Amino acid sequence: MYQLVTANEALNLADNGKARIIDVRGPREFGLGHPPGSISLPYSARGLASRLGILISNEKPLIILANEQDQLQGAAEQLASSPFQLAAAIDIDNVSSKLGEILSAKVDELSVSNLIGGEYTILDVREQIEWEMGYIPQSILISLGDLNDRIDELKTHSKIAVICEAGIRSSSAVSVLLANGFTNVFDVPGGTAECRAENVSLAYYES
Repeated sequence: MYQLVTANEALNLADNGKARIIDVRGPREFGLGHPPGSISLPYSARGLASRLGILISNEKPLIILANEQDQLQGAAEQLASSPFQLAAAIDIDNVSSKLGEILSAKVDELSVSNLIGGEYTILDVREQIEWEMGYIPQSILISLGDLNDRIDELKTHSKIAVICEAGIRSSSAVSVLLANGFTNVFDVPGGTAECRAENVSLAYYES
């Protein structure tokens, strides 16, 4: 079971290190505004707990931020049978006028056309098999599931543009980087799908 809390109560718990906010809204909504330090985990009807397990540890209780009751309830049911402790959910029916106060952190987005030729460290968080099917030259492959273990390979203050196939995993990766003190992170929501649509020249893995 979990309790409903106000937006400010959730932020205070997170700021005091007593809980972590998990934002199950979509990547676009997360980018436009989210609680500082929250983790982006776009909602899915199944597999939510296993996806969360590759992003964070289960040391802290969780607070869910959703944008509709069905989404909140579905997330709560999935996490209830997981190693994670669900402590609370933000009462979305009663925070419409105050939620904006805690959605102060934003994510800058890049189109593929603005990414190519820019001075960015391009972080590709897809899986190896996807990478081998085409990647942006000079990009770095660190699959989302390996990001926490390899995060020290990235420079905290460098301009990092994160890309995946279609913007779901990149949103989660961006949130992990921001929560770990990275300050100059960009999301490429169109992903490598946009690269192919725009006929961007990709490199290919050679064994």
